[in-house]
Amino acid sequence: MYLRNSFFSFFFCLAFIFPSKAQIFYEIKGQLIDTAGKASKGEVINLVDGKDTSSNQTDSHGYFHFNHVKSTKFHFEVRKMLYGDVGFIIQDTAGRHIIKLSPIILKMHANMLKEVIIRAKPIPVKYKKDTIEFDASAYRVNKGARLQALLKMLPGLKINEEGNFVFQSEIVNKIKVNGKEFFSGDINALAAQLPAEIFNKIQLIDDYGTLGNFTGIKTGETQKTLNITTKDGINSGSFGNFSLNGGSDDRRGLSGNGNLWRDMLQTSIGGNLNLAENREGINTGSNAVLSYRNPITEHLNLSTALNYSKMHNNWGITSNSEMVNDQGNIDNSQNSLNDETGKSTILKANLDYRPDPDNFVIISPVFQYHVRNMTSQLASRQQGLINQELRSNDLITSNDRSEDISILAGHNFKRLGILMDMSLQISQNNSGSLENRIDTIHYFGSQKIDSLSNLQLLATNKSTRINYKLSASKLLSANSKLDLVYSYLKWDQNSSLVTEKSDRGVPTEVDSLSQAYQSVIVTQNLNFSYNYNSGKLSASVGAVLQPGSITFSLDDQIAKSRNTYFNIAPLMKVNYLFSESSSLEIKSFSDIIFPTTDQLRPVADVRNPQNTVVGNPDLKPAVNQSINVKYNFFNQKHNQNLSLRAGATLIKNQVVSNILFINDTLNNLKQVTHYLNTNGTYNISIGYNFTAPLTTIGKQALNLDLDGNSVLRKNIFYSEGIKNQGRITNIDQSVRIWINLANLSLSSSVTYNYYHTLYNQTSQIAGNVNTFLYRLRSQVEIAKNFSLNCDASKQVIYGISSAVNTDHLIINAGLAQQFFKNRLTLSFQVNDLFNQGNNLQYYADNNTTTDVTRKSITRFVLLTLSTTLEKFSKR
Repeated sequence: MYLRNSFFSFFFCLAFIFPSKAQIFYEIKGQLIDTAGKASKGEVINLVDGKDTSSNQTDSHGYFHFNHVKSTKFHFEVRKMLYGDVGFIIQDTAGRHIIKLSPIILKMHANMLKEVIIRAKPIPVKYKKDTIEFDASAYRVNKGARLQALLKMLPGLKINEEGNFVFQSEIVNKIKVNGKEFFSGDINALAAQLPAEIFNKIQLIDDYGTLGNFTGIKTGETQKTLNITTKDGINSGSFGNFSLNGGSDDRRGLSGNGNLWRDMLQTSIGGNLNLAENREGINTGSNAVLSYRNPITEHLNLSTALNYSKMHNNWGITSNSEMVNDQGNIDNSQNSLNDETGKSTILKANLDYRPDPDNFVIISPVFQYHVRNMTSQLASRQQGLINQELRSNDLITSNDRSEDISILAGHNFKRLGILMDMSLQISQNNSGSLENRIDTIHYFGSQKIDSLSNLQLLATNKSTRINYKLSASKLLSANSKLDLVYSYLKWDQNSSLVTEKSDRGVPTEVDSLSQAYQSVIVTQNLNFSYNYNSGKLSASVGAVLQPGSITFSLDDQIAKSRNTYFNIAPLMKVNYLFSESSSLEIKSFSDIIFPTTDQLRPVADVRNPQNTVVGNPDLKPAVNQSINVKYNFFNQKHNQNLSLRAGATLIKNQVVSNILFINDTLNNLKQVTHYLNTNGTYNISIGYNFTAPLTTIGKQALNLDLDGNSVLRKNIFYSEGIKNQGRITNIDQSVRIWINLANLSLSSSVTYNYYHTLYNQTSQIAGNVNTFLYRLRSQVEIAKNFSLNCDASKQVIYGISSAVNTDHLIINAGLAQQFFKNRLTLSFQVNDLFNQGNNLQYYADNNTTTDVTRKSITRFVLLTLSTTLEKFSKR
């Protein structure tokens, strides 16, 4: 595989019976592709025609052609060190002077030299213009480790508190194998199932979707995608696992899945059931998944997926918040008990037709249905500017049904040098909720009185969304092209809110709190850009024009509120590859954020008695203009990797709140929230990641990982119509040292978070929170197939006024024994040995800071029996 400058040839013998007295010339066209179906671009190909030899090079799509070929017998020679000989025979030209060959697949050479094996030292990281590539052989994982363990070692890739993979502050939420769609694409699920040992390359890609990959137009939203390639051309296998567990506090669980992989044929079935009942509540969940992908014909692929889930949760929440105001601060302490049940069904399908590399049609319908029932008991105590106590009982029943269909199509107009594609997406959503609530408000002070209300609120919403997009890319030269993208969106929503007040059991509609309304959002985007791609430089420069309108109307009024807007913004993306070890990216783009239905609705929403919300139908959409810069550098000599990033976003017409305090019918103050547009808000962020080996222990490196991110955010909000500014500073810094030895895996880290909030109302600090987290993780194999693991963390939080413990030590420990060649595992785990966990979280929104604690039992023991069956091969 590592032989260089090898010279292989494959022959195409074509026999023609074509009687003619004149000299006949042939034009030969073809395409080179690899075994993964990807175009083999930039390959030098020679055509040997008798004594004459002509040379050509495949273009970016792998195509080549030769003119003025005299002989009916010729062969090609391709300089490709990894591929062997492949031949074609064409017996009849059928009178054609233009011969179009079928795509030529370059297959791996079967007779590699065995006498000499040259293994070059792997290069851990390579930077390309829009791709970062990692060599899996440069990172040591223990035998039998899952792909997840390998991914955790990659520079800059980490798992956040929600369990998502994050790279340079972007969530990685999709996985492909060998450049193809792979089962559900869920990176979290697949990374936990697949073995690390079958992969050799890992690529992080900014995926612009099917349309962007076809035309090469790289504008709009991207999806950070992980593409991993297998060793030795592995493209099939069977893998699955089964797990059974039980533990304290009536914990029981059962899960299993099976997957059949035959390249494009992919079938998967799985499910899980988990139950936990204890003094803090109930937590049950079940899920069933079935998916199928298979080529119906050579050019037609079908995939379907069905997901059904059911849950029942019962939990308690305690929160403390502080709102800063010129009139006076408001402290609010809340305790709630909640019980929720729900069901969800999602059905997806995809029909992909590609008759040739120049054409495709993809049809994708999606159906979703969700049902939710929730009861809640709330006790809330407000002190300060507002002095009252609320006790509420709430019952909510809701359902949501949506149907969606998207159609994608593309065509290559070769003679014109134009690639075109289009997409049409139609979505329809119907949702409704019925809420019954009983509120009792007790007022303190001179008037010690109570207010009792019993309301029933019926909310419905029907929306239709039509989105059309047309893209064209015109090739100007071998290195340049012109891109044009037009999109049209119409979003039509019909909503209603009916509020009824119960008086001695007799419901009466409250006209002032009830209304039916309609909103129509229309927006258009016209993007045009010039693109240049040659050598180390790839650049795109252009602009986007964004006209649109928001129309809002009430059913009982003839007049309509219509706001128009127009935005023009520059677009730019520059990638410069200094070398395979160093790259620079600069990107400028613009996004439009539409106001929500609640923000547009001009009817008082009293579902929260402590904060009545009234929308504004005259709102305009917010426009975010952003610029991001990324620089990556890898020092191959010292195995050091450095990534730097910076970004800034300026927000125009941001929708912000305007909080008013008015007297209610009992002459007590209550809070009412309105909305309006404003300018002047922004976000600025900088971050870095640095990894390097500190020393070696045996043959393995002791690694250092430094990661940091800082955000400065300016917020604007209004209080009593007066403009106020808030400035939030958030600094994250972590240091981690880790090593993987044959029998020991060790990781130690320190994380620091600083959250500072300052408002100019009274120049007082509404929040100043410092968090320190010390963590030690280890796994040691003390005997063959027997291991111990420990995860200890010490967290200290300063600046939270909550009465909960902000200084706690959490230790999780366990042991595992493997049987039958590591196919069966019995494990015993103890979580939160000292019972100090409290699930404390901290939030800041405008002039309000809140800390929330969710009640749950964190100390428990769990006994798990699991088995893993897997076998992979090349077909």
